[in-house]
Amino acid sequence: MDKEYKILLKKEKSVLSTNINEEININIDNTTKPLPLGDVEHTVNTFEQYEKERAESTKYRFYGVVNPMVCNMLYNDNVFILSGNTGIVGKKISSDSIFEKDGWYGSFYELNDDDKFNDNKSSLCQFTPFDPGYERLNILDTDGQQNYMLKITYPYAKKDDITLVENNSGITISNGIPVIEKLIINIHDRSYTGFKTPINHGLSEGDEIKMYNFTDVTGDLVLSAKTISIFKLGDQTNDEKDRVFVVDINPTEINIDIGVSTIKRSVNDVESEYYVRSFSALTTDEVDYDIYPAAFGVNYFNDDDAAFYFKNDIDIKDIRDNLGRPLSELFLTIIKQDEDLDPTNINHLYWLNQQSGLTPTINKRFWTEIKGGYDTEKHELVNYNIRAVGSNPDISPTYTQEYFDPIDESDTVFDGDIVEYNSNDLIERKLEDIYHRINTIYRENYSSINTEASYDLKEGYIYTPHKKIQIRSFSEFIEEGDSIDTIGIPDYATLKYSADTQPLSTGPIETIPLSTISRKYKWRDLLDIGFIDSGGNGVNYPFESGAHYIHMTTRFYLQRQDPPCRILVTNKIIDFPKDEAELIYFLGLPSFVDYNFINYEDLLDTLTPDQINNLTPASDDQLETDIRFVNYYGNYNLGERYTPGGCIDLTIIERKTIDDEC
Repeated sequence: MDKEYKILLKKEKSVLSTNINEEININIDNTTKPLPLGDVEHTVNTFEQYEKERAESTKYRFYGVVNPMVCNMLYNDNVFILSGNTGIVGKKISSDSIFEKDGWYGSFYELNDDDKFNDNKSSLCQFTPFDPGYERLNILDTDGQQNYMLKITYPYAKKDDITLVENNSGITISNGIPVIEKLIINIHDRSYTGFKTPINHGLSEGDEIKMYNFTDVTGDLVLSAKTISIFKLGDQTNDEKDRVFVVDINPTEINIDIGVSTIKRSVNDVESEYYVRSFSALTTDEVDYDIYPAAFGVNYFNDDDAAFYFKNDIDIKDIRDNLGRPLSELFLTIIKQDEDLDPTNINHLYWLNQQSGLTPTINKRFWTEIKGGYDTEKHELVNYNIRAVGSNPDISPTYTQEYFDPIDESDTVFDGDIVEYNSNDLIERKLEDIYHRINTIYRENYSSINTEASYDLKEGYIYTPHKKIQIRSFSEFIEEGDSIDTIGIPDYATLKYSADTQPLSTGPIETIPLSTISRKYKWRDLLDIGFIDSGGNGVNYPFESGAHYIHMTTRFYLQRQDPPCRILVTNKIIDFPKDEAELIYFLGLPSFVDYNFINYEDLLDTLTPDQINNLTPASDDQLETDIRFVNYYGNYNLGERYTPGGCIDLTIIERKTIDDEC
């Protein structure tokens, strides 16, 4: 039956009723129209959309953990600061009660009845480090205050006018890497010439260099007209490969002028540029980020980790680096903050009182201003030697004192690393990291504060402030193309050459229409995020909610400026009891070992017991007292060293444990 018809029963519905077929015509009208196919209909591929948004986003979110390696081997003084009935005092800790625990120097001080700890939290026989201790050197102190400031920076400019080696010829880093020493290298009964540079030269065997301002003894070398190949790296014993290179020239045929003789790496007759990169801050101060103790975060030496995150997205759109390229790297910059002495804190009050005799400009600070420099070769003409800061100018050799300073955590521009750039390679190669150096005001002015001392404690701490964050990567391969036939040449491409495509034209190239000039460019592609090329170049990190997420686990090393590698036992002879005050001072020095009376037996033979008991400072009969000390010496004259350095065999030092005292 046709589906447009229905069968109905009669009006009376009973078992006796007879069915009668009735046909009713039902018209079904369509009141809607089908949606026509067109451009509106599109199938969305979620992965393709994700990749598109990721490639177009220029916003970054930074978070991570700072893992510090810090300790107080350069402490102010071996004193334990207490507040008691007599006010705030610093009780001297004798040398045999100085302990080292996890790299920190301090003591297990046992309280007297009238003493109390400065923090009201400590207990008997608890180890307490000397100042500066945990509170000043960890990333965060126990109250959450920041000892270091974090900034996100990028390389925005370059400077090539710094003088690495003192000279009177106006030679700067723009003239290349200076040479400071000529070496004779003997290989298989043949003499070669080696040259030492004050910083890393960045050369490899087989590289070619241009040599400037060398003395050609024979007149036949014609150095200015040719490139020289690097024969090998390293000195006679194959050490110092980063600072010594060797060329196949007889040492008798060539000489140098220190600070004036320079070299430049050459690639296909194109010389490299050398300069310092300057870093500009994209963030300002503590309000830009949150930092807090990392959950269960301690390193092997029980130093507390600190977790951080920057609160706002950092948009790098339209920001270019010092070469005019899109940013491929940012930096997490960590700057040591000064702490103004807090009059409400008894530790601060103690040092404020100790420094009260200094000039007003520095007596309110705890830390010195920051100086910047490089870990250069030890040479008296080399500038920016971070390990020579504070060396005694009255002791030969004297070191020049030219540095990047003063540096403050509030700065927005910082001097950075030394790099080499060759336009044939299109790559910046880092040669040297910059270091920052600090010391405490107390140590820096030790002899002015302690009238008994004739020296200052000039050895400070150094650290590398800039930690690289790789956000993009350039390709392994150099692309080339001309402006007429190539599509998609990036705006940061380097011009290789321009050529007139109409040879019959006689006008200058500036008058030829641009459409008729073939400009040849070269560049390295900026790889998409998530793509890794055959050379291993590329990056891949999470993308969510329109921003890239960069996680950093950063180690922060606070190093000694000049760890002492030599140990020497010295002594002083005094008369007792005439020099009793001097003896007491010596007994309080951390370098004190022991003392004995030289003429004790002879004196006993000449004096009665009553005379011995009644010895006075004015007495003619004195006990000659021999006082012995252990002193440590480094490469530079930076005053006394209370603690040994990395070059000392620590196994020869007697160790104590808490069980010996408590």
